[in-house]
Amino acid sequence: MTGVIAVAGIGGAPATSGGTVIPNALAWTSIVGDDAASSNNQTISGISAPMSMAATITGSGELYYVQNGTTFNYTGAFTAHNGDVISWGVELPGTTRSAGTVTVLNNSDSGAVLCTIPYHLASSGGN
Repeated sequence: MTGVIAVAGIGGAPATSGGTVIPNALAWTSIVGDDAASSNNQTISGISAPMSMAATITGSGELYYVQNGTTFNYTGAFTAHNGDVISWGVELPGTTRSAGTVTVLNNSDSGAVLCTIPYHLASSGGN
């Protein structure tokens, strides 16, 4: 049950601070697994200025992201640069099931939606 979901942001609009902050199209895959799972990697391209990325999550999962091979608990907006490799992941808070969506936003483009990623996780503890 892996799918590619909505893409946005085919680049070229000028930023107010001297660079392009709308990346080429991004398409993270659905997040499906047990306990914790992540999407595919996507390389940020088409920007010439740093981009502020943010995300929202529905459901009871805990959101994290991987930037250039380093995993971070998502606590708020972060900066991405041209060439950065990013994936998104969700971890269960206990022995439960959780389903929802992760919405990735470009704060450098008025909060434009870059991608909506559905997720579904089951607990390896029997739920």
